[in-house]
Amino acid sequence: MHSVEMSLGELDHRLEATFRDRVRCVVLLSAENELQFFEIAQVLETVRRHADYVALVTPEVEKAARSNTWLCLGPNITFPEILM
Repeated sequence: MHSVEMSLGELDHRLEATFRDRVRCVVLLSAENELQFFEIAQVLETVRRHADYVALVTPEVEKAARSNTWLCLGPNITFPEILM
């Protein structure tokens, strides 16, 4: 969470505590290039237990968000059935 290294168990507990009282639980997930797919899949599996929506942020999207003040990476989800 927020670029802090932690075990999957720690992530599970932190997400549970973070989302306990929230109405909409959204996670924006990005990963380092050197991670293997199975490592990202394990994190994604843990996140999906707690989040209503998970968006994978690609390097291109992150670069665009940093270079454009008008681009927001906030959760503006209008059609949730498309994202599931």
